[in-house]
Amino acid sequence: QPNTTTSVHYDLHHNFVTQVRGTRRFILYPPSASASLVPHPYHHPRYHQSQLYYAETGASSFWGDIAREPVVADLEPGDLLYVPPFWWHRVESNSKGPSIQVNTWSTSDEISAFNGLVTSKPPKWILKLWGSKRVVPFAKQYVLDVVTEVQKLFPSHFNAEGGPEGFIGEIVQTKYLSKGLTPRLIDFEPYFECADWKESSCPKKSTIIQSDRGKLKQAAQSLADKFYSTIYANVTNPSDLDPQVADHYAGVVRTTLSDFVENQLFTLLASKEQHGSVCAIMRCMALYAS
Repeated sequence: QPNTTTSVHYDLHHNFVTQVRGTRRFILYPPSASASLVPHPYHHPRYHQSQLYYAETGASSFWGDIAREPVVADLEPGDLLYVPPFWWHRVESNSKGPSIQVNTWSTSDEISAFNGLVTSKPPKWILKLWGSKRVVPFAKQYVLDVVTEVQKLFPSHFNAEGGPEGFIGEIVQTKYLSKGLTPRLIDFEPYFECADWKESSCPKKSTIIQSDRGKLKQAAQSLADKFYSTIYANVTNPSDLDPQVADHYAGVVRTTLSDFVENQLFTLLASKEQHGSVCAIMRCMALYAS
């Protein structure tokens, strides 16, 4: 239909768009722009979509506050556009009549790496502790260890300061706090528990014995290595990538690792009666940023 738009979102697959009738405008941003596009939390119904949805006016000027310059593609009948995995895009139909496009999606190394990391199962010996308070320090340390190992493998994709706790703090600020998500979605607030969070409610940092720390680190290294090899499965020399391609992978890595943190903590600890919500847990973890 004329004068319609899609919300700002990204897909995990390769997407080839063929414009058949009418015209459309695609406004695209690379994955590295994710933080300024304010993605929804991993378990939110609008996951993969930007929180800028709530400020949308129906005009392209709505993108004006984003730090990165967009790639704008105006499609006419017969045009073919490739949208890479994880690239944010908003689609505007500005035809006077109907606008028809055909999309062809195919799988990608990025989605294989995403699934391998984000939906991976925690070590069985940690899962056996599920439901008891004993699981809390192990779940937190396992997540921190995986973040640490991924940061080691992709050093140019992360800030030098803050460590894994700093990265988790960035997740909280970007997804939960920066655009005031929780006050708008009060029905979901019991699951996020960000608005009423207090530092005084955070438990003291627990000590894990050396043998268990070694098991956690070994499991984290194995998962991070698998992630690295999967995402670069068809890259001969990752250290010699074109700057724009390297920027793409940096965004994919950070986005995927962010979702891993949320999903692992949710899987192991998101029981309001026992352990609190994912957001509250992450805010406590971020207190120890270096």
